Amino acid sequence: MFGQLPPAPVLEQYGDRLQNATCESLDGGGGLSGAKLWRFTGPHGTWLLRQWPLDHPEPVRLAWIHAVLRQVGQAGFTLFAPPERARSGNTWVRHEGQFWELARWLPGEASYEREPSLAKLVAACMALGQFHLAAAKAAKQLRRGKAASLANRLKMIRSLRRTELEQIEAAIGKGGDAAVQAWARQYFPLLVRHLPSVEKLLVPAAERELPLQPCLGDVWHANVLFDGDAVTGLIDYSAMRSDCVASDIARLLGSMAENDASLWEQGVAAYQSQRPLTMNEGNMIAIYDRSSVLLSGLNWLRWLLIEHRDFSDRAKVQARLEHLLRRIEAF
Repeated sequence: MFGQLPPAPVLEQYGDRLQNATCESLDGGGGLSGAKLWRFTGPHGTWLLRQWPLDHPEPVRLAWIHAVLRQVGQAGFTLFAPPERARSGNTWVRHEGQFWELARWLPGEASYEREPSLAKLVAACMALGQFHLAAAKAAKQLRRGKAASLANRLKMIRSLRRTELEQIEAAIGKGGDAAVQAWARQYFPLLVRHLPSVEKLLVPAAERELPLQPCLGDVWHANVLFDGDAVTGLIDYSAMRSDCVASDIARLLGSMAENDASLWEQGVAAYQSQRPLTMNEGNMIAIYDRSSVLLSGLNWLRWLLIEHRDFSDRAKVQARLEHLLRRIEAF
């Protein structure tokens, strides 16, 4: 084996699946969630071992995510790798306060950013529709209610104090990473300008009764694997929650279509070829998208200028910041 090995008690929980396998540390796998990943390749196949961040998830939440994945697989969705059972009988291992899980390595690569195409966008939207269909079938009885994610976004805007905005503004131009400072100088005025209009959109949306079901929460181009133009897998279920399907559509197309209205239309049409949307669901896509762009940018301003968080992959961070700037400039 090579690379930094995970703890032996964790590996022992997965028996001979990882025996005589080479181990490659993938660090965070290009993500920014704080999870750590390892790839094992050996006589019993190729596997992905994930160490969840120390501060999440709660055991009840992890059990719910794994139960949804198991049920979605039973409903016929195959573009994912469900977590394997450990010797304990659980689909995770807990070691020194952190959760670990093992799943088969999915083929393909997240190639959309490097080689975008309409065919890939269409295939990804169809795969998302298929996941939502299977998740609804697994849930058996969908419930209607107010989307907590929208209520939380509205709460974030309403709890934003003028003093915090002044603190962010004061931090702009006060040194640090030059690229981050340049981004903040462009993004911050747009954030302030659009806060009232996004709040106005969220007020009625947060009170609307919508069909709610398991959604991926963080389905964007980096979490969709392709072989050529065909989708081979959807990865990373750490943000899974009960929500309106419009939240996932907005997240995916926001990352793939950005500000191209034609691509948005074709993506939504591809999704509806698998799972038709109600008028209410369709109307919610733009609200989820606009509020996500605004509040994602606000979070990055906090993390980088106020909390001075350090991210190992600065190129990834810069790409994310530039994406958010392009999006909000088109509001």
